Amino acid sequence: METTRLSNFDRAIGIVTAVNSYKSRKINEEVLLQQFKSNRHLTDLKRQLDEANQINKQILASQLRAEENKEAQKYYKALSFSLFETTETIAKIEDQMVQCYVLKNYYDKIKFGVVEANNYLEELVDKSFNKQTVDKLTSIKIHTDSKSAEFKSSVLSKIDAYLEDYRASEARVLAIAKPAFLMEAPARKRIDVSRTFCIIVLGILILFFSLAALGTIVGPNSDGLLLPCFLVAVLAIPFSMFLRKEIRWRKEYDQFRQNEFIRLHNDAKIEKELLHEHELRIKKEKENLLSHQFCAAMTEINEIHPTFEQSVSELLEINSSFDKKMKL
Repeated sequence: METTRLSNFDRAIGIVTAVNSYKSRKINEEVLLQQFKSNRHLTDLKRQLDEANQINKQILASQLRAEENKEAQKYYKALSFSLFETTETIAKIEDQMVQCYVLKNYYDKIKFGVVEANNYLEELVDKSFNKQTVDKLTSIKIHTDSKSAEFKSSVLSKIDAYLEDYRASEARVLAIAKPAFLMEAPARKRIDVSRTFCIIVLGILILFFSLAALGTIVGPNSDGLLLPCFLVAVLAIPFSMFLRKEIRWRKEYDQFRQNEFIRLHNDAKIEKELLHEHELRIKKEKENLLSHQFCAAMTEINEIHPTFEQSVSELLEINSSFDKKMKL
């Protein structure tokens, strides 16, 4: 149920946002320039112009201006028709408050577009066509101005501000950072390489001298027994000392690894719990957004003005159709 409600509000957010984005969009020479860039014929003419000699440059420059003017006429004719269609659609909106809301967002854009189109269009029939749009727009404006007091008290006059605050609240929810939990292992002294080397060398020497002493015992000459025995005894002292340290270090290391295993297991469990708490918090915050003024206002709008979404969608479709046609 909550998912359905969120989906409905997401659609409402998209519609209101689209209306506001239409209001702020700017149609000017930069948009037309973008269309020129996508025209392959114009691109070829410009390339030839760069490569041509002085005489050909004049001819190609004239052709380029004519082609650009042709494209501009095509663009502004299409724009004029789109603005006329938009104005006609606004005029047909029966709900007066919806009409007031739409015109508030569309009026400046339509008027600016018509004026700009007239600055570029050359045929009188096109300028006359645009005058019909302006006359119709002015008529709607006079009618909606007479309803301005009633509109100011309606929920539609506040929906844009509610949406702005809703988006700010939504951004704060999305900005809630995950809990930082660092699982840093304590520093552990590495194995003493020099000690290990000494143990190996001393062990080899003790083994060598022990074998020498054994050879002396079983051999015919036992006079040389004293020296290897003495050397074994002398080497056995540091060997046993290093060996005891190594055994003690390995016992401590085994205990360290066991403690680390337990600690890491507990840390992972704690981290999982913190992430779960974070997800629950995000979910709760999103559910709280359903009680935001914007959601309540959209519910009220859909009840009082059931044609709101349909009316706005028709206007957005006209705008979208123009963009596709011009490949903007």
